[in-house]
Amino acid sequence: MSTKRLTRSQFRVRNTKVQSGIDKDLGSLTTIQLGGEDFTVPALKAVFARHTAAINASDRARKVAEQCVLEEKAAQVRSQQVLATLSSYLLGTHGPKAVQVLGHFGIEAPKTEQKKSVATRAVAVAKGKATRAARATKGPVARKAVKGKVDERAIKDAIDRPDATRPS
Repeated sequence: MSTKRLTRSQFRVRNTKVQSGIDKDLGSLTTIQLGGEDFTVPALKAVFARHTAAINASDRARKVAEQCVLEEKAAQVRSQQVLATLSSYLLGTHGPKAVQVLGHFGIEAPKTEQKKSVATRAVAVAKGKATRAARATKGPVARKAVKGKVDERAIKDAIDRPDATRPS
């Protein structure tokens, strides 16, 4: 016996050949004993026919399952598109009380963009300048490892004079 693992299609071919061989070479026997079990010729062929039928059934089931997954994904995309337009419609028609109406639909209200304070932006600019100065002309990997040191006086200057840190 070969220890090679067969594919599903190879099992089908093998099972067909075994059934053909049973008809050709064992057809004249009434029973055959294999591994302590008695088989008639039709019962022996049925073992291999059942295996082939099981392979075919699982292949069909797999195709159905794959098709169901594709349909689910398409339905999900479509429902997300419609939900987005429904949300926009509800926001547009209900105005200030739209948050409550959106809640009825299980839709979260859109988050408002928080404006950053002048001090926060000034600190971010100072950190960015310090990081760029510290990285110098290193390669991209080495540059990622470097973080600049922030000069506290530069931050205070940036907070005191925010217009000096704005890009032109």
